[in-house]
Amino acid sequence: MMDADANSVSNRPLCYAPFTSLLIDTNKGVRPCCSWHGEYFGNLHTDKLSDIINSKSWKGLQNKMLQHEWHPACHNCKERELYTGTSVRLGFQENAAKYEVLDNPALIEVELNSSNICNLACIHCSSDFSSSWIPYEKKLAEDQFASSRTKFLPQQFIQDPPKTIQDFKEVDSAAIKLLRFKGGEPFMNKEAKQLLLFLDEQGRLPDIEVEIITNGSVIDKDYLPLLQRCKSVKTHISIDGINEIQKYIRFGNSSTDRIESFISFFSQLNNIQMEPLVSVMPYNVFRLHPIIEWWTAIHALYPSRTIAKMSFNLLVMQPEYLNVNVLSDETRAALVKKLELINDADMKHVIQALQAPYAGAYWHTRFVQYTRLMNEYRRMKIEEIVPELAPELV
Repeated sequence: MMDADANSVSNRPLCYAPFTSLLIDTNKGVRPCCSWHGEYFGNLHTDKLSDIINSKSWKGLQNKMLQHEWHPACHNCKERELYTGTSVRLGFQENAAKYEVLDNPALIEVELNSSNICNLACIHCSSDFSSSWIPYEKKLAEDQFASSRTKFLPQQFIQDPPKTIQDFKEVDSAAIKLLRFKGGEPFMNKEAKQLLLFLDEQGRLPDIEVEIITNGSVIDKDYLPLLQRCKSVKTHISIDGINEIQKYIRFGNSSTDRIESFISFFSQLNNIQMEPLVSVMPYNVFRLHPIIEWWTAIHALYPSRTIAKMSFNLLVMQPEYLNVNVLSDETRAALVKKLELINDADMKHVIQALQAPYAGAYWHTRFVQYTRLMNEYRRMKIEEIVPELAPELV
């Protein structure tokens, strides 16, 4: 996918995503990666996947990356690197090195989201990625809370396994080394299972690493034999708090008891590595240590199936009013001192985010307005669950 005259270290691209990756979004739109915030390059409802990744516009993005030019739609990675020191772009560089395609890029990574079907309505999500958010999008509109977090009209996107599999039959999948399943909730998405079945028929699963971001509340037993045949399986299990905080943020049947049942079931796989994924935001940043304590107990039960030390590297940046820098300077300074005392988890990205400049009165006001609406919709008061937030909600 990369021109021969570019096969030198000096001409390695700014970002490998347009060369080594593709993502199918919940609405069937196709883009290079999850951080691309521009127009789709095509849609599987109307276009063939092979035509999309060989289109003039896709090739144009590749050329821009070879010229080391930041595309405006790549601003999320650029900002995140400045803000947290990490980004999706850097992850693609690491994978290009890992799979030895730095100078001869090929399609090695596929991210399949392809449906927004989900049983939870997480407070930092939207109907773009969760069908359970649809009624709340409508309520926000009725309450005149304008939001730029959704790209599509609130709707449940239809799954179409036969069409998706036909598209993959027409692209060169021989070099695929990594599959990512997000969503929506991947274990509710029939297309994810069908893609695994297709690659199993091709004899490819033993060469493929699978990453799944899941809320850990859905168990589909049909996945077990398919995942067992994969080279490796990594599950990132979303957990944003313990007890009432988890209930407030994720709003659905996603209790730690339910997640523990999920972990117990999939611990049957001898090729799996499970780890918690915490989306850090104003609602949980005061209560991160209880999550560490909970995970430490989980790791003691499944030491060979779970990571030992947590890393808090996912900071909510969109929507902006759920970024931790909407909190006051005084509150953020106190949090930094508190988190600097934690040595049983990696907190450097959270601390770096808290040390960033204050977001300003506008985004703070939006945070307060949004929180009051969520309190009403969820029939819970976050300031009673996390009293340290009360002074911020004025």
